Amino acid sequence: MGDGYAYQTKALNKGTSFRFKQSGRHKDYLLYLYDFFFSRGYCTNSGPREYRTVLINNLNDKKTYMGYEFDLFTFSSLNWLYDLFYKDGVKVISPELINYLTPISLAFLIMDDGGWVSGSKSLRIATNNFTYEEVKLLAQMFKTKFDLDCTVQILSKKGGNAIKDKYSIYIKVASLPKLRELVLPYIIPSMKYKLGL
Repeated sequence: MGDGYAYQTKALNKGTSFRFKQSGRHKDYLLYLYDFFFSRGYCTNSGPREYRTVLINNLNDKKTYMGYEFDLFTFSSLNWLYDLFYKDGVKVISPELINYLTPISLAFLIMDDGGWVSGSKSLRIATNNFTYEEVKLLAQMFKTKFDLDCTVQILSKKGGNAIKDKYSIYIKVASLPKLRELVLPYIIPSMKYKLGL
């Protein structure tokens, strides 16, 4: 559900692979992900590769972003994961996901898409690309599976204007001790700030 994404080969023996990308400032996290998969035989020993993205704004100003990425090997045995997370090529949250939610998967989601909100002293999970119904479903899964109390909030720009059809999950302050107990064993040191630590 986080920053990784799946893609399938077009060959006769269709298989699924995953790509993981992170900005340069999160290089240590990407290396941690790489080691996690490499030690289990899911990718080559060549290490992550560097990439650069150039964005041009309305004033024709260019800004270059640097990051790192790597791909897993392609396996037909991973096709079920693609089917779990994608419908017609769009990433979705399906009800079956509750069967695979664990503290470690929650930790990876937080390291990918979590953010500490200092004003409210709570954790926000950026679920911007999912529908309101999907985000509500995920919040309910967190309650059912981990007894975490969450709210679903519409995103807003600076100045308070709402961003249409963009929603985030906020973990309520009262649930933070339980959340930290669940995920801290899997959070790398440089990502602990996302838990307000």
